[in-house]
Amino acid sequence: LSAIVVSYGLACLLQGYVEGKITVAERTGYLIAIVCAITPYVIPTMIGIGLFGGLYGFRTMEAHKKRAAVIASVE
Repeated sequence: LSAIVVSYGLACLLQGYVEGKITVAERTGYLIAIVCAITPYVIPTMIGIGLFGGLYGFRTMEAHKKRAAVIASVE
């Protein structure tokens, strides 16, 4: 699981795009999540996985709200 978080987090960090353009603060959050998830210790790894999940989930929910608003305005 931590390998998936590190690889996907690195992709998000370098591309700067998760369901839309991400901010510098979000990129910093992904960097912190990667560093925490790559450590061999359990607690920092869980913190990194949780941080990644929070960042990705937040961005996905925001994109879903935007799509719903666009669809509602068209109808």
